[in-house]
Amino acid sequence: MTDLKKRNLYLAFIPLSGILLASAWHFLYDLAPCPFVGSFAPVNESVWEHLKIVFYPFLIIWSIGYAFKSSRQNPVAYALAGAVGAAVAAMSVEAFDYFVNGVLGTEQILPVHLINCAVAFTTGAALGYPITLIGDRKAEILLPVFAALIAAACVYGSLTV
Repeated sequence: MTDLKKRNLYLAFIPLSGILLASAWHFLYDLAPCPFVGSFAPVNESVWEHLKIVFYPFLIIWSIGYAFKSSRQNPVAYALAGAVGAAVAAMSVEAFDYFVNGVLGTEQILPVHLINCAVAFTTGAALGYPITLIGDRKAEILLPVFAALIAAACVYGSLTV
């Protein structure tokens, strides 16, 4: 199998498995209602909570992908690509939600949420994957900066919701 086919298969795997994991993630707090789980899993139906449904499962799936490709990947660039992909996926959830619900006036129904989830995982994977190809030094500089920005956003969102 060529590298292009492997990449396309990998990029198709992320949205499909993402929908399944995100659907299960949606009910994680109901199964284990404790503050620790609530910091990673959604506790209510706010937009911030829907960002958690995509952000953390994306990182999990991206990490599983690394486990299968680790011999050929730069770990720092791959971690940076995963962080960027997860952030892009989370932002696309919000953009899709505002467009579909605010502009088009569509109701909050399950098929719309599933499409939103698929679009988010696809966008995150498509924009994160090319970052795996950047050099070691650039990734070593960018990863801590980007991780700090994501951590700050997560803390801010957890404290303000």
